Amino acid sequence: DLKLKKEFGIKGPFLLFVGRLAPEKGIDILIKSMPGVIKKHPGVKLVIIGGGTLDKDLKKIVKNLKIENNILFLGKKRNKKLPKYYATADLFICPSKREGSPITYIEALASGTQILVGDLPISKELISCFKCGKIIKSKNLIFNEINDILSLNEFNKFDIKLIKNKYAWTNISNKFRRILN
Repeated sequence: DLKLKKEFGIKGPFLLFVGRLAPEKGIDILIKSMPGVIKKHPGVKLVIIGGGTLDKDLKKIVKNLKIENNILFLGKKRNKKLPKYYATADLFICPSKREGSPITYIEALASGTQILVGDLPISKELISCFKCGKIIKSKNLIFNEINDILSLNEFNKFDIKLIKNKYAWTNISNKFRRILN
């Protein structure tokens, strides 16, 4: 959606984080890695959607790193507004240290956006099953992984229909119904 990119002045790669701004999501690690990404891709923008306990602290980190022009905090957005962000982003990133059922990962994938996510069992399952992204190997070197994906234009094409079929609410509710019966 060129309109969305124009609205936010995104002229380079569009990185997206959607989720609670909480310690277990690893958003602080992502923000601290951004100077390494910006150095190689000056036009990059990280759009952060969500709110939480770390909101003020994260904004302070951004200010201290002097990367305000490359990081956009949009606050909470209604779920029905999210698809245009997912579909427009070049890469969805969530270096989470803990996830239960990562709806944001699935929403990004259903929108055709590759994911770069924390090294968790559910992440490995999604990526190995759908060939749709990468696992963050080192929290300290996350900027290298982002740069590799952006520099090599390593955006895997994956079958969105498979993801939509597996995670459609009707299929999930049928599975729960079978389990409960």
